[in-house]
Amino acid sequence: MVFKYPLYEKGSYLQEFVDSMVCRCERVVLIAALYPDKNFFSPRNLSIKWIPLFPVPIIGEIFYNLLIFFKGIIYLRDVDVINVISARPAIVGFLLGKILNKPVVCTVEIINEPGNRWFQKESVINAIQKLIYSLKYDKIICWSKYYFYAYLKKWGVGEGTVVIIPSGIDISRYNPLICGEGIRNNFPPGSFLIVFAKPMYEYNRKMAELLLLSVKLLDRDLDIRVLLGDGQQRKMIEDKIKILGLGEKISFMPIVPITKIPEYLAAADIIVLPFTYQPTTSRSLLESMAMGKAIVVTNSGEITEMLTDGEEALVVEPEEKALASAIRRVCFDRELKNKLGRNARLLVEKSFSIESVADKTLEVYREVICPLVFVERSCNV
Repeated sequence: MVFKYPLYEKGSYLQEFVDSMVCRCERVVLIAALYPDKNFFSPRNLSIKWIPLFPVPIIGEIFYNLLIFFKGIIYLRDVDVINVISARPAIVGFLLGKILNKPVVCTVEIINEPGNRWFQKESVINAIQKLIYSLKYDKIICWSKYYFYAYLKKWGVGEGTVVIIPSGIDISRYNPLICGEGIRNNFPPGSFLIVFAKPMYEYNRKMAELLLLSVKLLDRDLDIRVLLGDGQQRKMIEDKIKILGLGEKISFMPIVPITKIPEYLAAADIIVLPFTYQPTTSRSLLESMAMGKAIVVTNSGEITEMLTDGEEALVVEPEEKALASAIRRVCFDRELKNKLGRNARLLVEKSFSIESVADKTLEVYREVICPLVFVERSCNV
């Protein structure tokens, strides 16, 4: 069960995960909101039960959860395990598990950050999430080691209940052999192209602004071009570009489906991800690593759990001078650039493929379905 699926109209990491699970299971039942367009493809053994989504605070949430409950009572009777992905349907999933006598796995995809409304204040939202994740699930899968130590452990969730399984990526779709020449040819020969292929909403806008500040510091030394994602807050970024006098250096990507993103990443000389918040296993980071790109990233959230500075990326403070210095190093040191890209790809292959994530998730399902088998196995080790 998830809140929205596939999250984005043209696909998402969540759709990749579900597709990978479908290949490994006899049957998958998915309860979710967000109706897809007519071209949406659903595998034969994936049964999706759609729920209308009403964008009304609190009332919409209550209605959404009531519909999940009634659909769950009908359609989840024959499943072996219930996996609730994200916080919104978690309590209902827990109740369905009790009523239907099914093991329940809760997947912590993201910890919601405070917002501007009263029910999104830090004290309120933390209390709600603490309540949700403190329920007695059979297992909790957490996509981020950082989230476990920063939140779940402080909320009293025991280590024995939690399994850390980071999100993954389809490494066949994202790989160093993809050609981005058609996009790269739109920029001057000899320039260094940074691709920031993230939609321009608030979190990413703040990241983009920090990137622009670092590029401004390098303006006299290097011919750097930046290709930014489009989105709701593009106008704010355009105003920042004018203030910094970087007009000819910055371009915007068209809005493209997720399947086109690899071509844009392939065109990049460097990927810079200056996180100004605490990310989990970032999708954009995994995409860039799988493409074998040299990456400059800030030391926020899960990043320091994933990467070693100077090995798979240059990991720096979220500050424009540190970013500028790291970008300069990569631009002038071809050996370093090649090493970072090569090591990043190897790490994704080893630890972050979608196949690996699906296999580890299935192991958790087997454990909660047949706990005695796993107790015996652990006793015999």
